[in-house]
Amino acid sequence: MTKKLHLSLIAISTLALGLSACGDKETEASSEGTTVGGGEEADTDTDTDADTDTDTATDPPPGWVQVSVGTRHGCGVANGDEAWCWGSDDAGEASPPAEVAFLGVTVGEQHTCGITTDFQAVCWGLDTYGQARPTDHSFQRVSAGWAHSCGVTTEGAVRCWGLDIHGQSSPPEGLSFTRVSAGIYHTCGITTDARAVCWGLDTLGQSSPPEDERFVAVTTGSLHSCGVTEAGAAVCWGQGGNGQTTPVEGHAYAAVDAGAYHTCGLGTGGEALCFGWGDEGQLTPPEGLVFATLSAGGATSCGVTTDRQAHCWGRDELGQARPPAL
Repeated sequence: MTKKLHLSLIAISTLALGLSACGDKETEASSEGTTVGGGEEADTDTDTDADTDTDTATDPPPGWVQVSVGTRHGCGVANGDEAWCWGSDDAGEASPPAEVAFLGVTVGEQHTCGITTDFQAVCWGLDTYGQARPTDHSFQRVSAGWAHSCGVTTEGAVRCWGLDIHGQSSPPEGLSFTRVSAGIYHTCGITTDARAVCWGLDTLGQSSPPEDERFVAVTTGSLHSCGVTEAGAAVCWGQGGNGQTTPVEGHAYAAVDAGAYHTCGLGTGGEALCFGWGDEGQLTPPEGLVFATLSAGGATSCGVTTDRQAHCWGRDELGQARPPAL
């Protein structure tokens, strides 16, 4: 089922290389019915040129801005500020609210969140644990995990809502953040001094980032996490039994997004670099494409090319690898 919404009062001019992404998102769902964290964030730093003067606003360029894929569904922003979703809609996770303009969206297990053009977090879908009820703050980023969500406010604080059984919704106090990514039972963020900080379950080291690195991006999967360092290296920690913590060597990374048991990185040349479990084809993007953003889900991966086309590959039994034609 495809849902579309549109409110074009904002002119969004250019597509940023490597949104939340990867990650920032930050995308989130597992291959076996549990979700990965918010590798892909919905954020506001997409090189947008927000113009709220309706007398001078121009139509946004056509095409996709970013996509986020989970276990059973995907969502994205297209044509400037329209939210589109596809795949499973059992809990309303693929039915975004009508007449709302979005800067970005992020997919959880059976819920979805986004940031509106007035910097509000809006969520829809399953709400058993309150994961679709954001706090009343202005947000610059938001990330949907399995049964919790987190966001970075415009003042740099992390706020989380939803399940907190392992402390995944209880960020450390006294820190200022630039990014956040919500996983299954753990969450990671980047502080203003470029340190990766994680909280929640740490049974396999997924919440223990290297202390000697400085990061520009971070993403959480099911039981692993990854980040991009200031030097452009991809670094991962946590469970790596399927190779999901072993980045492709010989490349500089612009972004990275952790799925359930695989990870996809965006090279600085726009190449898709996926590694880990790949039995469903989630590591093998179409050939010859240059990507601007990437998202790793359960056993599906998606990306937006530099010409604003959305492509997905991997598991597709519910249509989660078939973004709609615009």
